Amino acid sequence: MRVVRDEAGVRDAWLSIREQTLEAIGVVAGPRARDRVARDGLAVLHEVLAAEAIGELRDEVMPRIRATLFQTTCRVAREVLGIDGAFYVDDYTILRVNYPYEVALQSSMDAENPGIGRVSEVVRRDAKQARVVDPVYDPKGYHGGQPPAAWAHGPHLDTWTGHSRDGVNLWWAIGDVAADHAMFFYPELYGVPLAPDPRSLYLRAGRPLPRPLRVPFAAGEMLVFDPEVLHGTHLNVSGLTRVAASTRINARRPEFDPTCFYAREFWHESGDLERGDLDTVVRFPRAEHLAAPPRAPLPEDEPPTVVHVTLRDAAADAGGAWRDVAPASSLPPSGKLVVADQDDEAIWVLCRTRDAIRAVGARCPHLGTSLADGYHDDAHLHCPAHAVRFDLRDGTCASPALRLPTARARERKGRIELRVAPHTPA
Repeated sequence: MRVVRDEAGVRDAWLSIREQTLEAIGVVAGPRARDRVARDGLAVLHEVLAAEAIGELRDEVMPRIRATLFQTTCRVAREVLGIDGAFYVDDYTILRVNYPYEVALQSSMDAENPGIGRVSEVVRRDAKQARVVDPVYDPKGYHGGQPPAAWAHGPHLDTWTGHSRDGVNLWWAIGDVAADHAMFFYPELYGVPLAPDPRSLYLRAGRPLPRPLRVPFAAGEMLVFDPEVLHGTHLNVSGLTRVAASTRINARRPEFDPTCFYAREFWHESGDLERGDLDTVVRFPRAEHLAAPPRAPLPEDEPPTVVHVTLRDAAADAGGAWRDVAPASSLPPSGKLVVADQDDEAIWVLCRTRDAIRAVGARCPHLGTSLADGYHDDAHLHCPAHAVRFDLRDGTCASPALRLPTARARERKGRIELRVAPHTPA
């Protein structure tokens, strides 16, 4: 990963893109909205533009900035990545607009999701015809029926979702990006064998994760990274709108993962773009450009241990009495202990810290994701789906809409015990 600020014309291009975005806001939402965002920054966009209008904003912005995006992408390929010969640039470009979760949650089902991009006018018809509907893939189900404007990418490799092998992503902060609405990465897992869930095309449950690397950016900074590093989108719990743009480079002819049902087939040759020709597109049909098996995986460290125990009537509070759970040896410092009921439904997850054993609800209140695979330290537990960081003491996170229930846990006479306080009516 590399952050680019002043190289390859990035800063001047960002200033142009920001100005064009402001002008587009003025067209879609009016001059007062434009002036407000110009004064206070793109972080307040959700205060002047309904989530349902983001699609209209993209339709207005993308034709304005497409040439600048492609020109800058070519300069980064030459001047930053050092590519001398011909290369390819994906026709699919994205203006990512992530509203605060609490705001997006109130939007309608007609709003676009934050990661929807645009193709050029010459590609639109063919790209629509190339789309494949897979009977298993179910993004709406993964997101629990929440409005698309509230969606966020779970941890994934780009090849799982139809992008090319051996690509390089350019991810550009058009406004400031805080840690609580940034991308997150797991660089330690590069080359480690991982598998997607075919229902979501995100990482399959059951693989404990290390600490997510959350990367904030100042407006105008560009991240150049290998999209085969496991990465995702932090659920926006910052209270601010995040705006970013992204493009993709391939140094050689694009090839695709044969396990994915879909592929991004439409590309521009670098020579055409460098001559200012944005209309000539080369298509690489998926069936004719499937990749060879990936390189041999690297050895991995032993992942943290997750132990499951089942308690009869584990969901009951038993009047607040202490209940025996498991031997103390079953909860190592880096591991977790998941307590389930007699129906094998996870109820609590226990984490050992330096000074205590903490017990919180076993599922993230965002989408019900099991927290057993998430990283924890002495203070926090991270959701493995979207990196939300919960306080192990009281179950809170940066979003007031999301909170984990808590229980008390202790080690006594070589055993772990759990105490759930009786519910007190409000």
